[in-house]
Amino acid sequence: MRKIYTTVLFANIYLAPLSLIVIMYARIGITLFKTTVPTGGKPGHDSRHTVSKKKQRVIKMLLIVALLFILSWLPLWTLMMLSDYASLTEQHLCSANGQRRKTYSHRLQGNSVLPANHVQTSLEPISLNSLERLIRGERTM
Repeated sequence: MRKIYTTVLFANIYLAPLSLIVIMYARIGITLFKTTVPTGGKPGHDSRHTVSKKKQRVIKMLLIVALLFILSWLPLWTLMMLSDYASLTEQHLCSANGQRRKTYSHRLQGNSVLPANHVQTSLEPISLNSLERLIRGERTM
């Protein structure tokens, strides 16, 4: 069931917008490329085959936007599809030999992080002395 869910998300969130971007930007680029710019009546210039610098910049910008969309979403969707279809699990990514890694810190309120050997049982703030002892590696009781 998860494979179907991931595939539907992949199609709706990545492939559908990517297809629309490529199709629409290609149409815009081709239209820009084909349109002629008046050259001011200078003899010897074939206005049908010249593409102005502004048009070239617009076409390059369209290509860059499409490439940025592809490259920004591709790592996430590659990982999601691999995790479902190639049995890529947390154990393969995060730990060696299939063993869980030891927890080195515990999160409390806000962004405070404490070493794993000190687990605070209450939600009271830590005093400055206790924090200094923790930094030196002493146990507080």
